[in-house]
Amino acid sequence: MSEEKVTIEQHQISLKEVVQTIHEWWKYLFLKKSFVLYFSLLFSIIGLTVSFFFHPKFTARTSFVLEGNKKSGLGEYASFASRFGFSSSNGNGLFQDDYNMMTFLQSQTMMMKTLYSKALFDNKEELLAKRYFDVYAFNKEWSSDSRLTSLVFHENQSERSLIEDSVIIYFCKKIAEKHLSVYKPDKEEAVIEMTMTTIDEAFSKSFNEILLDNAIRFYIDMQTKHSTENVMILQHQVDSVRGLLNGALVGMAVSSDANPNINPALQRLRVPSQKRLVDVEMNKAILEELVKNLEIARISLRKEMPLVQVIDKPILPLEKTRFSKLMGIGSGFLIGGLFSLFLLSINYAYKRLMS
Repeated sequence: MSEEKVTIEQHQISLKEVVQTIHEWWKYLFLKKSFVLYFSLLFSIIGLTVSFFFHPKFTARTSFVLEGNKKSGLGEYASFASRFGFSSSNGNGLFQDDYNMMTFLQSQTMMMKTLYSKALFDNKEELLAKRYFDVYAFNKEWSSDSRLTSLVFHENQSERSLIEDSVIIYFCKKIAEKHLSVYKPDKEEAVIEMTMTTIDEAFSKSFNEILLDNAIRFYIDMQTKHSTENVMILQHQVDSVRGLLNGALVGMAVSSDANPNINPALQRLRVPSQKRLVDVEMNKAILEELVKNLEIARISLRKEMPLVQVIDKPILPLEKTRFSKLMGIGSGFLIGGLFSLFLLSINYAYKRLMS
């Protein structure tokens, strides 16, 4: 029984010591409130100074809806066309869902194509790659290498050097990691949102617009490639047969003019004209079928033409975010206060340990 009493008393003493220690610690911190205040003010000044060195960032935002890879049938027209080997199915599964399109927008291929596109900056056409290079002052960052500081970007691929290709690949990675974002605000909806955030307002807007335009063109070309080829082949055949038909008509007219009044007893004089007539009728029938097939192929192409509906486009002035002076002062004051409390706590613990 006495042992249990001793244990309870020990616990009571330990709890009392903990409460007393916390009380003394708070009392110590309260006595050092001027130190905390001065330290917080010092960090506020540092935060204010830092805010002057932060560039504002501009965000170009675009939202659009991508029509899925719909394979709608053409009824009897599609069935009729399939008998001649012209299928309405494009067989391309690259953009069967929105996430493939989102990945493609962030691909190196599309970003390189966009960086080598021209846009209007300060009433002057300039490659986006050159603008990005100047805006982020890579010539100063790479000042130790003269080849990089004097780098010239070439629109023509045959003129590009190995160093230039390496720099462009580096730009693509940097843009994908720090500037470009493609996402779906709501996974249940079909809306895709793309944002481009840089310290240059004109560059953010131009890159956003050109990247989306390049991706849409590639998307439409891929989705309609097979049907477009069918239309081109049929159009070529129609033009060829029409030329043959016109030639046969001219030949028949020439034969008729050569023998305007044929003697009924000389039937062989009718043979050239009759041959031309056969050519005319045959080419006419072929042309009718080809024209019919061409129209069916065009209907198929229109059916497969995807729709990319842009909902919102970036409009100047762009959304602007910056590390404001007030934010610098506030965050500096908070960090300074917490840091001073941390230092005082360590100092207090050290003194207690030594005593």
